Amino acid sequence: MVAWLAIQVTENELRVNSSPNSFNQAVTFTFSTSTWNHIAIVKKGTNLLAFIDGVLKATWSFPYTIGSTYTIGSEISFFESGYGLNSLDELRISNIARWTKNFTPPTAAYGEIAKCITLLHFDNNATNSSSISQTWTKNQYVLYSSSVKKFGTHSMYDQYGVSEADPNPNGDFVNNTGIFYNYLTGDWTAECWFATLA
Repeated sequence: MVAWLAIQVTENELRVNSSPNSFNQAVTFTFSTSTWNHIAIVKKGTNLLAFIDGVLKATWSFPYTIGSTYTIGSEISFFESGYGLNSLDELRISNIARWTKNFTPPTAAYGEIAKCITLLHFDNNATNSSSISQTWTKNQYVLYSSSVKKFGTHSMYDQYGVSEADPNPNGDFVNNTGIFYNYLTGDWTAECWFATLA
């Protein structure tokens, strides 16, 4: 079954849900304010693996294929909904199960490597640095920060978080080039650095 997938972060959990298959699972974890955490969701065979800071926290059955539209903030979402704002850095999507057991999170910005489909550094732009052609469009409510970042010169954040005041809460970046449909029909990895902001 083709499904959309949301990877959601609140102050006390990492949640993954999907529709129309009613998949909804969560890992309890305290995300401290202004602390960067590495988050990775890996599809390996018919399972999803959830990692936080390189530690495998859960394995769930997920025998589904992801749909053809890829969006940060909607179809694939990394966001904090419990309090404050959030910041993202170094988002990488790969068509391989890059992590299947505990690992050491990267200590520098990602480089172009094999099986990398999408690579966004958020260094004051939405330019994809992988070799796969794709276009990202930033909505007007998303900003770049040079003072809060994990690597490089900037990170990305939604100035409204996911509050009711957000004029466009459905997504931060939108990509309609069919990245999932074309490349992520088997194993894949979605990973980034995430921080909640006071």
